[in-house]
Amino acid sequence: MAANPTITIRTVHTMDDLNAISRIEMAVWGMPAEEAAPGNIMKAIILNGGVTHGAFDGETMIGMALAFPGVRGGRRYLWSHMAGVLKDYQSQGIGKALKLAQREWALAEGYDEMRWTFDPILRGNARFNLHLLGCYAHTYYENHYGEMQDSINVPAPTDRLEAVWRLKDARVKSVAAGHTPKIYAGALPDDVLILRTGENGPLAMPDDALTAELVAIEIPSSGLNALPRDQVLRWRLALREALQRAFAQGYRAVDLLERDGRAFYLLRPQDRYFLYVLSCADDSLYTGIAADVYKRLAQHNAGRGAAYTSTRRPVRLLAAWQFMSRGAALKAEAAFKRKTRSQKFALIEGRAPFHDAPPVDVGT
Repeated sequence: MAANPTITIRTVHTMDDLNAISRIEMAVWGMPAEEAAPGNIMKAIILNGGVTHGAFDGETMIGMALAFPGVRGGRRYLWSHMAGVLKDYQSQGIGKALKLAQREWALAEGYDEMRWTFDPILRGNARFNLHLLGCYAHTYYENHYGEMQDSINVPAPTDRLEAVWRLKDARVKSVAAGHTPKIYAGALPDDVLILRTGENGPLAMPDDALTAELVAIEIPSSGLNALPRDQVLRWRLALREALQRAFAQGYRAVDLLERDGRAFYLLRPQDRYFLYVLSCADDSLYTGIAADVYKRLAQHNAGRGAAYTSTRRPVRLLAAWQFMSRGAALKAEAAFKRKTRSQKFALIEGRAPFHDAPPVDVGT
C-alpha cells in the first residue's frame, strides 16, 4: 500500500490503460514516443505470461510497472522491465507499492525471484533497490542499452547493475510487512574501493586483493545534474572498475550506507561454490562442484578426484561458474549434465552466465 491513501494499484490490460502506460513512460523518462513500449506490445506480453500494473489516483493513472517472464541458464524469474511514477506523485511510497504488487502477483504465479537493471551511479536507484526493497546485485553490464534519447539517463555509457530480488527471503518478507531491515548500521568500513575527493570526483583505492567481510564503494551523493559533465564519466568508469573488481572476487552489493551526506555501496562476499567442467584425455567432458576449483583440478589429475577421471588423465579445466551455495551449485550441475554436448560447449565458449551464476576466468 502506498503512503498516499488515495492511491490504488491494480493489474491492467485494456488498450486504453496500456496506452496510458506508454504516456507515463514518456513523461517519467522524458523519452520520445518511439522509445516507449507501445500498447500492442504490452498486450502481447500480457497474453504470454507477463503483467502490467497501474497506480491510480481515482481514475487517473499516475504510475506503472511492466514485467514479463525470463529464463536464464534454466532458472525461471519475472523480469521487471520498467516501473515509474509521475513527478508530482514521487516520494510518496508509490514506487515501492508497485514493486510489492508485482511481488504478490509473481508469488501467486509460482515465481520466487524477480530481476531488473538499474543505473549504479544514481543514489536514489541504489537506495530504493538495495536498501528499501532488499535486493542484491553481483552482475555488471557495460553500456547495456547504448545511447538513450531520454532526459534521465546521464551523458555517459549506460552501464547497469542487475538487481536480484529473492521474493521469499526473510529480509524481503520483512520489507513486504512494512519494515526496512538494515544489513549494517555501523561506521564506514575500513576497506573502501572508491572515495570522493575534495572536488567531488572519484578516487580509486589501491588495487589489493579483497579479503574483508565488508567493503564500501562511494557513489555521488548529489544529483547528477549538479556534477560537471567530465565528472559524470569519471564516476561512471571508476564505479565500473570497482564494482567489476569486487564482483570478480566473489562479492555482491547488498545495501546502501548513508553517512554525513555521503552514500556508499556495501558489499559482502558470497558463499563461494563452483560448478566446473573438465576436458578429459579421451575428449569427453566431466562436470562437478567444488569449493576450490584448482585444488579439485589437482586432485583429478592425481587420480583422486573421481573414478571417471582417474582413467582419463590428464584433465583440463574448461569452464567454471561461481554460486552462492553448495545447494545452488548442485542444482546447476544436474541441469548442466542434462544438456547436449553442443549446448555445453555453447555455454563454455560464450562465457554465458548459468543458473544466475557468473562465469569464472579459468585462463582457457
